[in-house]
Amino acid sequence: MKKFISLVLLFVSSSCFASGFTVWTKPTQLEYVNEGILVSGNFADIHQCGQSGYIFIRPTPNNPEIFRTMASMILTAFTAQKEVRFYVYECASVSSHWNGNVINAADYGAFYIR
Repeated sequence: MKKFISLVLLFVSSSCFASGFTVWTKPTQLEYVNEGILVSGNFADIHQCGQSGYIFIRPTPNNPEIFRTMASMILTAFTAQKEVRFYVYECASVSSHWNGNVINAADYGAFYIR
């Protein structure tokens, strides 16, 4: 019975760690790649995608205005050297950089500047 409970808890916990906020950090580099913006900084691998230090923002087909808003906000934060924080909820492939590796994505989640 203990093994069964442990297995169930492991399964539930592995599917729950997925989303969360990054720490506040200043973006160190911005790159337009794969039709999105790759933000470099001291970001942890929140979603456990396999690559820390990056957040990928890409347009969403349902609401391209969100991408335009996030892009202008991240450019403002980068230029002013302000700290940013993203809500990460999934992984995304950025094939121009890593073959097969995926990074954290924040396409239409919360985004903060301070």
